[in-house]
Amino acid sequence: MELDLKPLGPYSLFRVEGNFVFISGQIGFDGKELKSTLEEQTSQALKNIYKILVYLGLSPSDIIKATIFTTCMDQADKINAVWENFFRRFGENLPSRSFVGVSALPRSALVEIEAIAFVKSSVSLYKVGRHYFVSGDFMRAHEFFERAWRISQKRKEKNADVFRGFSLLSAFAIKLEEGKFNRNLLKKAIDTFPKSKTNKILKSILKIKNKDELIDYLKNFVMSYEIKEKQTIED
Repeated sequence: MELDLKPLGPYSLFRVEGNFVFISGQIGFDGKELKSTLEEQTSQALKNIYKILVYLGLSPSDIIKATIFTTCMDQADKINAVWENFFRRFGENLPSRSFVGVSALPRSALVEIEAIAFVKSSVSLYKVGRHYFVSGDFMRAHEFFERAWRISQKRKEKNADVFRGFSLLSAFAIKLEEGKFNRNLLKKAIDTFPKSKTNKILKSILKIKNKDELIDYLKNFVMSYEIKEKQTIED
């Protein structure tokens, strides 16, 4: 799954630190145009945040804090109506929130919303790792794959071996970037995945000699591997 959302300036759509996801402010821009009314812009901004959350295996219920900026504070009731309708679909507990009136926003938008979410599942940690792997940040990917594996192993979740496989695969990618083809590490990663079609696909990696082709192959494999179960972590 790819994220069909792009930043509108020199910033990241989101950053992950520890178990927190910091989502940059979103306006009512759908990739083609800025929506017209305040309600439409609020709805689109929330949809953009939703896309980022889903990409990371999260839900609006995982948002713990949000900030709304608006040039229309006198119409706050309209924003609140859209806001509540959106969040009530995902549970009764609304995120904490700040509401700030401003004189202007990017692209003359009427509203902008930023959010902080908390990662609560091993699958979400894996999906964060997947994002970093496909982006080429194998070190960060390894960090999140490793955390997903250790947590799922501790809780005896069925995806533990798969997460271990991705942890080893990212470790292999780190070595590969350093110019080292660690065949034993790659074979160990391959053997960790379920012995099915996935295993056969991974074994074809051993036939690729070109470094760049191999990295592209690994990125495509990681991006195409879907884990849908959402398993909650208990501290």
